[in-house]
Parts: sequence; structure tokens; C-alpha cells
Amino acid sequence: MVDYANVKFLIYNCWEIDTPYKLAGDLLLDGAYTEEEAKEKIKIYKDRKDKLDATFPRLQNGSRTRFIYIVNKPYWWTKATGQ
Repeated sequence: MVDYANVKFLIYNCWEIDTPYKLAGDLLLDGAYTEEEAKEKIKIYKDRKDKLDATFPRLQNGSRTRFIYIVNKPYWWTKATGQ
């Protein structure tokens, strides 16, 4: 379990599917304490996706996926105070 409030980087999967209505979104996957760790985790996720695409090429039909990391802001994880 990742302690998202205390990691320095958040790792996301951003996806897009070609349809007449262009579906897109993102998913928070993981966290990392250093930039090097974030880059390593992105490589792992990308390798897994490439392996899945090679095994099941039809699943990739018209879709694009990328993995990114962003700097975490601790206040994103605090409870709203109404101030």
C-alpha cells in the first residue's frame, strides 16, 4: 500500500481510445520517493503493457497509453477545512 500523502512523485497511466466520442482518462497507479524510483516504475509498467500488447494485439485496437510521473503536493491529501 502506497502512502500517497508522503511520496514525492505520483505515477499515472494516461489512456485514450479512438471512438466516435474519443474516450480518455487517467489512473493513479503508484508512488515513488525519488525521481529515479519513479523512472524505474514507469519502465516496469511500460514493459508490462508492451508484453500485454504483444500477447493480445487486438486489445490495443485504437488505443494509446502513456505513463507519467508528477511531483506530489502534500496538501492534495489533507482534509478540506473550509477555509
